[in-house]
Amino acid sequence: MEKYTNFTMDKLTPKGSGVFWSVAGVALALAQIALLPPETLNILVPLECGAVLVDSLFFRSVLSESVARVVFPPYQERIVKHKAGHFLIGYLLGAPIQRCIVTVPQLFKEKALVAGQGSTIFFVPEIKEEVMRGQLRRETIDRLSIITMAGIAAEALQFGNAEGGRSDEATLRLFLGRDIFPPWSLPRVTLQARWAVTQAVLLLKAYDNLVEALRQGKPVGDCVAAIERGLPDDARDAIQRRQDMRQSTYGTVTAGGCGWGVATVGVVIRELLTMPKQNGDGGEG
Repeated sequence: MEKYTNFTMDKLTPKGSGVFWSVAGVALALAQIALLPPETLNILVPLECGAVLVDSLFFRSVLSESVARVVFPPYQERIVKHKAGHFLIGYLLGAPIQRCIVTVPQLFKEKALVAGQGSTIFFVPEIKEEVMRGQLRRETIDRLSIITMAGIAAEALQFGNAEGGRSDEATLRLFLGRDIFPPWSLPRVTLQARWAVTQAVLLLKAYDNLVEALRQGKPVGDCVAAIERGLPDDARDAIQRRQDMRQSTYGTVTAGGCGWGVATVGVVIRELLTMPKQNGDGGEG
């Protein structure tokens, strides 16, 4: 994994924000004790506890989540980057986006749907159809895995590590370990998750390189080369071999003079989906 992404497994493992919120809660309590008179605390503390309880029972923690996002903008920024990762990779891999809930007003509007953290919902009908038939293709599993782990990858690329994404990992474990037949073992699911987050990082890197090339007004050939720079050597070699085969069959179809076919982005995605899953990098050992 580190060979391809320059991230250790620790950086791509969601840490969660529980410690942060625990420290923030203790700090708030100490500040109240230090600054407020006892008679005020006797009224304020029960009100705060009651508000948290009501929010949890009736609003699925949307109120406290909204306050946290307003008070701590970096927390909101992490959520936006995380959801954008799901959105982009889902779009690239052919999973149309139905709903992406990120902002505070959206949380209130969709409180019956989400539990605080927001949600990115995709429409992938073939998954349900294949599960019903009992014939889930490996390509479908890989696509879903990459989309599921893309938020973690996006956080790591932007901030150097991932805090959110525990629910993403749990979703993937549940799907592969229970919802398909035969169910996968936990070690196999873990390897698949590691492989999927690696592929998500590579796709996002390729996209960032392309954005920068376009921002600089580069020609098409340079833009394609920018995508290529975000890929590992074996993926580039596989793409070149496929391109050579296509040229020998159909003749050269150039893109800005670089000799790449016009369906380059599709080829890149297919190559990422078919990259060998090595021991320690995901998939089957």
